[in-house]
Amino acid sequence: MTADTVSRRRAQGSNPQGTQAVLETLVNRSMNRGTSIEKEARWHENEGGYYQQGSMGHGALKNPRHRAVLEHSLEQVLSGSNITGNATDNSSAGLAAREKASGTFRHHLDVNGESFFSPGSAEPAPRDRWQRQNWAAETMKAAEAAKKPAEMLAAGEAAP
Repeated sequence: MTADTVSRRRAQGSNPQGTQAVLETLVNRSMNRGTSIEKEARWHENEGGYYQQGSMGHGALKNPRHRAVLEHSLEQVLSGSNITGNATDNSSAGLAAREKASGTFRHHLDVNGESFFSPGSAEPAPRDRWQRQNWAAETMKAAEAAKKPAEMLAAGEAAP
């Protein structure tokens, strides 16, 4: 995946947190649905992807400042960032308001006019996968946290 592909598909302006959040949902959605990042980054109307076609992102890499924001966001995401709380979807304006009100998607946060969600009642299978994936991640994190004091005690050190 190149930064040009990502910016062409869906740039959240020059807002670093916004671009990072959109890229996170792209990666999270592909993992949740078992598809490729490339497939999820395609235009919905004529390529079968996720994003509505429009002017978003066109020429973004021609602006050095905007390119730097996009490249930094991509680096953060590929390093495992999680500012969206594992959100898989995003929307704005009226659609976001309807999704928040109906519970069809689980709202996580808003950034720069964009709302970020995980699957809800509209998509039971992705919602259930999302819950299992996040439960597993939280369980692994807790196990790692518990391992450190045990290792310290085994080494004769005082545990925190």
